[in-house]
Amino acid sequence: MSHMEIPELDRTGLRRFGLILGAILALLFGLLLPWTGQERPAIVWVGTGLLVMAWALVAPDSMNSLYRPWMRVAMMIGSVVNATVLAIVFFMVITPMGMIMRMMGKDPMRRKLDKSLASYRMISKVRADNHVERPF
Repeated sequence: MSHMEIPELDRTGLRRFGLILGAILALLFGLLLPWTGQERPAIVWVGTGLLVMAWALVAPDSMNSLYRPWMRVAMMIGSVVNATVLAIVFFMVITPMGMIMRMMGKDPMRRKLDKSLASYRMISKVRADNHVERPF
């Protein structure tokens, strides 16, 4: 799980959270989910969304009891998605590039052993003092 702290929201932030959550429940689940052939009627999701929105407008300070667990779950989902996306990128982009480079005989890090060398040290070139003043 992420070590990121859940930010404390003021009254306006909690109201905004409740309105956004209610809109997502009403619109996404109430209007889009029925197109997938779900059995549950859309009115249940729309009603739940409207109830959450009304709760956010009437008593936004009490939304904290919903906000904190929601954010904990969101952080757990985010850490799983993050690891999954990074693994997919690594195995579908980086690994094939490395395999292709090895098949072509490329060794950009110069990791091949050469017993004739006394040292693998590479002398860096001397740069002018102002080489970082205007990098772009």
